Amino acid sequence: MNHISPLINHGHIHFGENKIQEALTKWTNIKQDFSQIKLHMIGKLQSNKVKFVLSLFDYIHSLDNLKLAEKIAKEELKQNKKIAITGLSHKVIHNLLQRIEDMASEKQFEFEGYKKGTFEDEDTVFDGKYIKTYEKDPVFMDALKELDKGQIFAGTKYHLASSFYDEKIDYLFIDETGQLSLADLISIGNIAKNIILIGDQNQLGQPIQGTHPNESGQSILDYLLEGKDTIPEDRGIFLNKTYRLNSKLNEFISSNFYEERLICDERTDKRIIKFNKKLKIKDSGIHYIEMNHKNNVQTSIEEFEVIRDLMKEMIGLELDDEGKKRIEISFKKFNCLGASPPHDHPHIYLDMGEKEDIICPYCGTNFEYKA
Repeated sequence: MNHISPLINHGHIHFGENKIQEALTKWTNIKQDFSQIKLHMIGKLQSNKVKFVLSLFDYIHSLDNLKLAEKIAKEELKQNKKIAITGLSHKVIHNLLQRIEDMASEKQFEFEGYKKGTFEDEDTVFDGKYIKTYEKDPVFMDALKELDKGQIFAGTKYHLASSFYDEKIDYLFIDETGQLSLADLISIGNIAKNIILIGDQNQLGQPIQGTHPNESGQSILDYLLEGKDTIPEDRGIFLNKTYRLNSKLNEFISSNFYEERLICDERTDKRIIKFNKKLKIKDSGIHYIEMNHKNNVQTSIEEFEVIRDLMKEMIGLELDDEGKKRIEISFKKFNCLGASPPHDHPHIYLDMGEKEDIICPYCGTNFEYKA
């Protein structure tokens, strides 16, 4: 401590430790006397030590697996920490909130949750067992003053950019980070001590318009990964298993986009489509079909027609599970207002009797049709 005390007296506040027991002995009393000190955990962290780390350390640099992340999140709520959650859309936020609700019920722990929304817009409302929607800012401001409860605050970047959140949050989780810009992170990053970024920059990118100087127009992940396809092991966690892709598809996807680190769950190859031998597509995998068109920049009716015919061949004459309704496939124009920019390209329209789905080949939007 003879070497540390002069640094503290000269205003240095950030210190690192890699051994938990030594840190508890050395820093517990010092942090009580100097509340401005920020302690960083830079050593290997075991799950059974999480509760001790959270009681002393302000930052954790050694998060290296999903199980440990879940343990930290659970312990944070137990220790009355404040967690914020955001994403590009309310749907993204709600998906993560629902997972948290399910985990809380399974693990049998309680917390309070506050979601920013507007009751007139049902797409912004989340009504869970623990997490409820509120419209007025004073509700969130009063909740932030409570110190004896584990809390979750959720909303879009516009809500979390409110000044009353400044330095009030212990952990900020941002989902689908590949869709948010670096400027978004800068605008809300000051609210939290720790930031956890979740996403895949190889999937849907950020819907950003205009030209931005240097690297300021990049998404958060594109900027941090510096051109790499996957995150290095010393910088984060790569979830390396797909539960969707057949191995024939993953062989191409993994080698071309994920540095051959992506593997398939064994169940993916058990989901089999039996193709009619008369179809153009006779087996699972990636197929190339030559198109006869030109001068199409954003929209190609010719491609839509080929896709329509293929879908009709594969599922257009199939009965539903009850053997009653036939699935009809056609193309109709819909205003895809949720996309950026909004557009009215032809959408694939699936009429399945009691339910109609619309798929936009332009932006990937899928939504239920309401007549």
